[in-house]
Amino acid sequence: MELLKLILKEHRGLVVAALAVLAMVAVLSMARCAMVQGERTMEAQKDEVAEQGEDPVGDGDAELSETDKALAKLTDDQRAKMDEYDSQTTEFIAELTSNVWTARNDSYFLTFTGVTFTDHAKGEDGTEVTIHPYVVSDLITHAPTTADGKSTEIAEAVIETDEGSFVLKHTLVTDTETGKSTAKISSSAFTVFEADGYTRTAASDGSLEVKGLNGGIKSMLGGDEDELGDALRDFCSLNVPTATEAKWRGIAERDWNEGTVTTWFDLNNSGKSSVSVTYGTEDGKFTVKNSYGSQQ
Repeated sequence: MELLKLILKEHRGLVVAALAVLAMVAVLSMARCAMVQGERTMEAQKDEVAEQGEDPVGDGDAELSETDKALAKLTDDQRAKMDEYDSQTTEFIAELTSNVWTARNDSYFLTFTGVTFTDHAKGEDGTEVTIHPYVVSDLITHAPTTADGKSTEIAEAVIETDEGSFVLKHTLVTDTETGKSTAKISSSAFTVFEADGYTRTAASDGSLEVKGLNGGIKSMLGGDEDELGDALRDFCSLNVPTATEAKWRGIAERDWNEGTVTTWFDLNNSGKSSVSVTYGTEDGKFTVKNSYGSQQ
């Protein structure tokens, strides 16, 4: 002990300096621990908020997808029902999701996912889209009936949406000789609610063949046939999803004042839709719209 005291006395300055360094290290370590703990707490809060469907940065639902926004309108009990679907309900939903459902010459159509349906109404600039969440809370299938060489199968589902509960009727009619079938759905939950409802139509695979162009129109449209095809495919995939061909009508108009060239294409969907394509000669951009008026 006496030796220790002697050493401390003789090297008092070094000891003081060493103690000061140790104290500083201790303070910095405590500060770092506090900062790390604070960061962990903040991340935990963000995770908790995110799990609750809220936006941690305070921007409301700006960063949520349209599907998430729609699902947020359902109650916890409704969302829980999605995990309780039996095989029959799962097959029924698969029938809805694997097809496009069209009405009134394709002016209206429905598309489904496993949790939402999208109601499309045709407008000049494209389709007006409304997304609704849905839950199948009950499903009743009726025994098939046969008459005049046709077998009819009807299934009725109760769907709960953000706007209430509705009955969705699915009717499958099969020719007993050829085996060919047609299917329709109807519900007051949809924009078009009438006896015929919406007819099952196979969706295209996203491809669209552009036909009938000649050298003259290609030149007027900037010479980039691929870009024209991409513009038509992008528009039709969202607005006329059953079309697989776009045939040039053989006419075009040039507006020298506006610096545009406009031409028209006929589509091969069941509604025989047509679209106009306007090319900007200055910026090289294509604008596609549903076609109405004298050129239709």
